[in-house]
Amino acid sequence: DVARDIASRHLDQMPSGSRVAIATNQDQAPILFNIDKTTARERMFALELTPSTVKLNSRIWDALSFQEQDRERIGTEQNETSGDIVDRYIREVYLFTDLSRNAWDLAEQQYLKKELERLEFVQLYLIDVSKEEPKNVTLSNIRLNREEFLENQPITMSVNVEATGQSELKRQIELYTENRAGDMIRRTVQEVELNADTPQAVELSFLPEEGASNPADKSSNWTQSIQGEIRLSSTDAMTFDNRRYFTVHRRLPPKVLIVHDVSQGGQILQDVLAPPSWRRNNKAPFRCDLVRQEALLDMDMDQLQAYDNVCLISIEHPREILWSKLERYVSNGGGLFVVVGNTRIDSVAYTTEAAMSVLPANLKGFIKFSPPESIDFESSKNHPLLKPFDIFGGFGDLPDARINWCWSVTPHPAANVISNYTFNQPRPAIVDRVLGRGHSLMLTTSIDFPTLENNWGNLSQTSWFLVLAEKIMQYTAGGNLLSRNYLAGEAVVVSLSGDDKAGNFLLRLPNLKQLPLEQDRENGLLMVQNSEAIGQYQILKKKTSTDPFFQYSLNVDDAESDLKPISLEELDNLLGAGRYQVSRSTDELTRQVGLGRIGQEMFPIVLSLLFAFFWGEHFIANRFYDHEQTPIISQ
Repeated sequence: DVARDIASRHLDQMPSGSRVAIATNQDQAPILFNIDKTTARERMFALELTPSTVKLNSRIWDALSFQEQDRERIGTEQNETSGDIVDRYIREVYLFTDLSRNAWDLAEQQYLKKELERLEFVQLYLIDVSKEEPKNVTLSNIRLNREEFLENQPITMSVNVEATGQSELKRQIELYTENRAGDMIRRTVQEVELNADTPQAVELSFLPEEGASNPADKSSNWTQSIQGEIRLSSTDAMTFDNRRYFTVHRRLPPKVLIVHDVSQGGQILQDVLAPPSWRRNNKAPFRCDLVRQEALLDMDMDQLQAYDNVCLISIEHPREILWSKLERYVSNGGGLFVVVGNTRIDSVAYTTEAAMSVLPANLKGFIKFSPPESIDFESSKNHPLLKPFDIFGGFGDLPDARINWCWSVTPHPAANVISNYTFNQPRPAIVDRVLGRGHSLMLTTSIDFPTLENNWGNLSQTSWFLVLAEKIMQYTAGGNLLSRNYLAGEAVVVSLSGDDKAGNFLLRLPNLKQLPLEQDRENGLLMVQNSEAIGQYQILKKKTSTDPFFQYSLNVDDAESDLKPISLEELDNLLGAGRYQVSRSTDELTRQVGLGRIGQEMFPIVLSLLFAFFWGEHFIANRFYDHEQTPIISQ
């Protein structure tokens, strides 16, 4: 409002015949002159706030380029070269800004400065419309422990609360979720005391209402989306950061298909992921099915795709059709975990063309370590598979596991070696390959318990193997995990499978308006470009528009609440000292523009200099003539 007031007043002072273009940093839209000043004023007052912006450097560059192109166009019309252009316009760019530091790209400190040096015929004016002592309470940095929760888990999250320009404030932080009737219900509340510029992290947790009237009513793939918001109990003038929105997904424990042969590794993995006592009480974090190879081959693709992970544990003679089936499964977002820890494995069956269409490495031969080696987790601790170990402070006793044997492998060109053995020559231990929307992961040693006949190592006997197994399942199944929380302006992409690829979809906006969605049928994708309004979104099937197909939330970037202003030194680095003027009011802007257009009025300065000269001459002359005078004595 302050910007519009100053701009409107200044617009009235512009000479008749002035051409005005109104541009914003909402996007990179082309800059064009309006028909007249009245049209420019109407456009200016029609502007609305938007949660997504581009950096001001970029828009100043666009404005400068626009001025240069218009000047060259005039020159072309005059049939003159750019050096001889007679430009009847005074070219000016006015930037109305609160000078918040976040609005600028401080890393780019040369290109704009050089452009302003080159285009000396353009004047740049920055009009500071910020509040001198801003006061604000903001919610920021909402952190979900995860976006998918199991049905019996409490939903936990945290949010930062910070006060600017105020201290000793008490505020209540409330968490609301939408119930089945569509009403917002308060689930929990916490009170915090705030001091200026001291952010506090607030932990929030609640147990949702049951997703089905009876657990037995749930299908094997039951899911439930929950949309909610975190609120400040009392809001302020800057309302957009008084709420944060979130969407989480509840589901039954992930389904894991463990395919084993004669080795005991399959049973070991099942007991690690779903301990027998937990399975009996339906409390296990994974639902595991332990089958032979033939059972997998008898499944159709819909049955196979219902599993989040497929684990092949030391299959001695995999059939050719197995690989082609798994290639389709992984490409569609499934997770494949292959363990090769047996000397009886037919390596030729793992190196065929069909096998290499899905596996991350081919087998060359097994080797023995003497003395035993271990797996080097530390060197790849920042890999997405191993990064979650940060919350535990390390890898526990996993690096101490004794590895006696492994398969020597050649990674696929598209694969990535996550960890090697601590051998004097690199020997891949864990190899990963991204295939379509899924992951194919290989462990080149055994997870069997050591025996006299098969003593490959004791990895599965470490207490932290259960953590590693859980993280492998979560990582490889990542293709099935869709993000449900975005920032304004980010593209939202939803994968489709089966009959959904042929369907038609609608997008329900936070204001409940519904729009048809663009669909990439060839790749089975729904794409939502440049969602702007913050709040809750739902994607609906046209035929069954009552039950949402996919839900997500949109928040404004936390940086928009950072009111720290850019310094004059930083502006000089970006724009060049002396190439811009800063004003805070209409009168100050008028004075700055006057100086920019006609220069400094010199008459008062010259008159002052002349006065000083004559005064100085008179003073010196009086002193000089005083010594030359001879007193006259009358008789």
